[in-house]
Amino acid sequence: MLEKTAVLFLAAGYGTRLQRDLLQLPADDELARLVNVPKALLPLAGKPLIDHWLDLIASKPASGTDASELDTFIICNDANVKQFVEWAKGRSFPLNRIFSDGSTSNENRRGAVQDIHFMDAAKKIQPDSLVTCYRVSDEETRKFGIIELDAAVDHPLVNGASRIVGFKEKPGPEASKSRLACPCFYFFSAPTLPHVLQFLQAARKENGKLEEIDATGKFLAWVIHRSSVWALPVSGRLDIGGLSSFIEANKYLSGGLSS
Repeated sequence: MLEKTAVLFLAAGYGTRLQRDLLQLPADDELARLVNVPKALLPLAGKPLIDHWLDLIASKPASGTDASELDTFIICNDANVKQFVEWAKGRSFPLNRIFSDGSTSNENRRGAVQDIHFMDAAKKIQPDSLVTCYRVSDEETRKFGIIELDAAVDHPLVNGASRIVGFKEKPGPEASKSRLACPCFYFFSAPTLPHVLQFLQAARKENGKLEEIDATGKFLAWVIHRSSVWALPVSGRLDIGGLSSFIEANKYLSGGLSS
């Protein structure tokens, strides 16, 4: 185990679906004030979404890692970096841990995988790659990236984790027997990180389309055949895509929903 564990928040997206929903609201609607607020700073149950994550990380650090040994970084974009700076001042979050990827709009965004490569801080992550997964219904497979596991191979240290042997992006229920969705919550190992640049180079050589490097699942599907990646089951996730899912997440964190 390395001395430091790095936590990287990918916050450089533009939340186009949510922003579209918000712009359709009447100007006097309470939620209209959230126009141009980045997802990570959306108020959920009385505090920004990212605060929930930071508080959870501080209270439950990785096994064998003291919370004080965690290096936490945020990569955002030029359009919202000032909002993150203001948030950081209020929370006493180190300003030198906030980086902009230089993009200014959804049209010139760098893409999530390229943002991971952009962050030198990511080189400090621990030497086992681990992702999370949760069970979905047959009808939901078309909404998520679905991973396939070798249940016969267990991780030697992480109880309950199994090795990933396949990944399908939003397949129909007939295309995979698995019903395990994999959210973008990854622990990438230091040996795995050189594959990020290799993936970017291969994607650019093949077609150069932004869609091939913007979805982190594309990289996951590629890297599992070049490096060991394990999956640990979790109970579920809050997916803030549009306005309705934001409202539902806020109710859940405020205690209005039981599951």
